[in-house]
Amino acid sequence: MTNQPTNAPSWVSSFYDRKGQVSGPSGVLDHHRERASAIKRFGGKSQGRVLEIGAGAGGSAVATAELGYRVVAVGLSPVRAGFANDLTRGRADLAIEVLEADFMTVALVDKFDAVTCWNGFGVGTDADQRKLLRRINQHWLAEDGVAILDIFNPVGWSRLAGERSLDEETGLRSALDFDAVENRLLDNWWFDGDTQPPMAQSIRCYSPPDLRLLLEGTGLRLADAEVEGIPLTEVTPGVDGPMASAWGYRVLIIPRLLSVHTLGACAAPRGRATSNSLAVQVHMTGKPCRVKRHRARASRSASVRTVVAEGV
Repeated sequence: MTNQPTNAPSWVSSFYDRKGQVSGPSGVLDHHRERASAIKRFGGKSQGRVLEIGAGAGGSAVATAELGYRVVAVGLSPVRAGFANDLTRGRADLAIEVLEADFMTVALVDKFDAVTCWNGFGVGTDADQRKLLRRINQHWLAEDGVAILDIFNPVGWSRLAGERSLDEETGLRSALDFDAVENRLLDNWWFDGDTQPPMAQSIRCYSPPDLRLLLEGTGLRLADAEVEGIPLTEVTPGVDGPMASAWGYRVLIIPRLLSVHTLGACAAPRGRATSNSLAVQVHMTGKPCRVKRHRARASRSASVRTVVAEGV
């Protein structure tokens, strides 16, 4: 199913179509299953309807449906939406619908217990992100719904600027850069050989304070945040801490008028906000749920190459 019109930047569909053509389908991988498990572990939602925007080749959406959620997956690239549909073919056990559409314009009737965006947040301008956040709040979230977003970290990506790689399977060359003025990661790929200009994705990165400012006026607020499975309230804030090198961090966002108590204990922030915390300053209204944290840390280079290869 295709929904028109689209408000996506002109490079988006062509870049991810081309990347999908040369890389092929991803299937369902371990990091897709980690994301799906975060809907309960981090978001406190063990069942219900889930909207995944920027669903790409469908690995995370299928992993989510395999856990029993009813999933709608939205992705702009026809090639990658085709891969997602292939993953669902013959899977009568899954409650999943794949829509080839722009999540900035797609018309959806249903409300959702959780909205997830694992890689696509930051495509476009700040105004685009605010529009998306308002759509999440006003059109998609159920009364006690939550949004789980993976946010690209400007400090981590600035340290990766200049890294170059050669994909062993496809022979493709890529190079990472960073726009320090606009806080955007720049990911260049030579799909048609070294003699042709590269195609690039450009994604806005937000520090936790930047994200708090972005949320103002959207009707949403930051309820929790973590990096590499560790609450930001517990990480070392200096240059040796994980936020100094991680390519991204995860946030839980809820309607501004919704209390943490309403979400249930498992959605309550862990730990106590400290003066060093940049991300979470939340008054907890319910007893916090003691959740075993996922602390496995993949190597930075491996994580980055996964994100770059997968795209939004």
